[in-house]
Amino acid sequence: MMTSCLQNFKELQYLLDFMKLCGNIGWVWLKINMYLAECLRINISFYPSSDIQATIERRKNRILENQEEKYGFVINEVESAFIEKDNVIFIGQVTADPFSNNVQVWGYNLLLRKSGPEDLYGEWWVVWFDDSAFARRYPHEYHYPLGIPEFYQEYEIGRGHVMHTRTMGINTLSNEGLDKIMEKLFE
Repeated sequence: MMTSCLQNFKELQYLLDFMKLCGNIGWVWLKINMYLAECLRINISFYPSSDIQATIERRKNRILENQEEKYGFVINEVESAFIEKDNVIFIGQVTADPFSNNVQVWGYNLLLRKSGPEDLYGEWWVVWFDDSAFARRYPHEYHYPLGIPEFYQEYEIGRGHVMHTRTMGINTLSNEGLDKIMEKLFE
């Protein structure tokens, strides 16, 4: 059992490296199911990368239209969204789905971010959400991912450090982070 879990863990690392290459080639969708135990399934899915640029453009147009409607002209230039500032090229999510219907889904979002135009592969980041003290629906250690389009709005709020009913954590994906995920899955 533990050998198969370690093998799946290595496969996950290889798949994440593979996704970096796919970003350069232009492949945009991948969904993976990994069975780590008899009662748990890991789902990894990525959203189309074209949706990121479309969302950035819609946001800019909406802000400009609001200024023109309210003032009759554009007062300020549109500030770049955090998703644009962070050079995000892929957004995905990893969930641990228990086969039991009584247990909540646990997981996080994955981001592939490039540090600059010369960066060929980028770096994986983990983003997780949980309920703040204002709206505690789940236990404090319960982290969950968000789907598209909700992720875009919550990412902007979280990166802007705005007080909100959700809190957002963000960190680079490291082996220690993957180890923590595996520990969480086998609790």
